[in-house]
Amino acid sequence: MPRRTGIEVAFVLAATAIGCGAPATPAAGPQMARTGGAGEESDGVSAEGLLGDISAEDVQRVIENNEEALAACYGKALEVEESIEGALRIRMEVSPSGRAESAFIEKSDLGSLEAEECILARVESFSYPRSRGGNARVSYPLVLTSPYTPPRPEVWPSSRLDAVAAGHDAEVRQCLAGATGVEITLWVGPGGRALSAGAAAFGLEAYEGAACVARAAMNWTYPDPGASPAKATLSF
Repeated sequence: MPRRTGIEVAFVLAATAIGCGAPATPAAGPQMARTGGAGEESDGVSAEGLLGDISAEDVQRVIENNEEALAACYGKALEVEESIEGALRIRMEVSPSGRAESAFIEKSDLGSLEAEECILARVESFSYPRSRGGNARVSYPLVLTSPYTPPRPEVWPSSRLDAVAAGHDAEVRQCLAGATGVEITLWVGPGGRALSAGAAAFGLEAYEGAACVARAAMNWTYPDPGASPAKATLSF
């Protein structure tokens, strides 16, 4: 195991209050480099007000000051498979007391529920600046890069696993309870054994269903990728 995991952090947010005009359009995709700057966005960080607002720069500072804690969470994924890396986007609300609430992962191709849930727990434990006037919705991505140089995984199209998912349709339906907009990302090892699985969804309740599917998918049998792992994302 390495002494230090690779972690690149970028933030994307829109700084507008609901009821005070349409939200600004977030930058497309994670920003790979910190560029600084002033105003409502900082390094791509923004905050979308529900009833109040919060400084994007202050939120960015909290996350940057805790990068080592987030990297330690990512280390949990690397203990399972050295190839695991990817990007994820976290959504949460910051209250007037400076606490993070209702955090979930709205987008991820990391494929490690253990690391993702550890990151969510860490993010919810941080102290943030107080939002003004009510809760402020915050969204930011993390880009997690393996410090190893293992062979790159084969990336399978979702169609490669359609038959596997169909064979567990009842289990998936029970987990999702009608939720849609759900994705799970899988890492499959030799013999068709699931090495790791992660989840993402556009909503807290849907995310809980996605995490349920990811846990169930760890027990499914997949096509054999051979000596090197394969990676695939399924949408429900």
